[in-house]
Amino acid sequence: WHSLHINLGLAYEGLGKLDEATDHFSQAIKYDAFSSQALVFRAAYFNRHKQYDKAKKDLEDSLRLATEKYEIFKQFAKAHAGLGDWELAFKYTQDCFNLDPGRAKGDIVDISKSFWEESTQYAKGVQYYLALRRLVGPTDIWNEANIKNLSSRIAPESRSQVR
Repeated sequence: WHSLHINLGLAYEGLGKLDEATDHFSQAIKYDAFSSQALVFRAAYFNRHKQYDKAKKDLEDSLRLATEKYEIFKQFAKAHAGLGDWELAFKYTQDCFNLDPGRAKGDIVDISKSFWEESTQYAKGVQYYLALRRLVGPTDIWNEANIKNLSSRIAPESRSQVR
């Protein structure tokens, strides 16, 4: 039953019926309290809807149960990015990178988006971005034009923090 409720939760979220989606993710957890998968799906839902503290709670519970931790670390990184905590976002991204570097490189941009959605997070986002560039090395997403574009969005008083 828990897989059915996960799928229904995803379907309702896709239809924009957020209360129904949350109910089905919660039902999946109720049917299988030891399923870290249902907790991760609900945490991902909370991250997409900027309910980062709720996401962190589900992820903490999931981490205790899980054998496959990559997706949990990724969602933790997104939650901390959404909360503006670039150091913890980086720590969890680094955990992803340590588990699967190829997969992590593909997810970095997705995780980074949580910073760019709120204009107050740009300075922290650039710090995260620069820390990741040191971790991952040169790739096409780390070009100088991207850094300048992001830096131009930061309030002048915050620019010294990212140099």
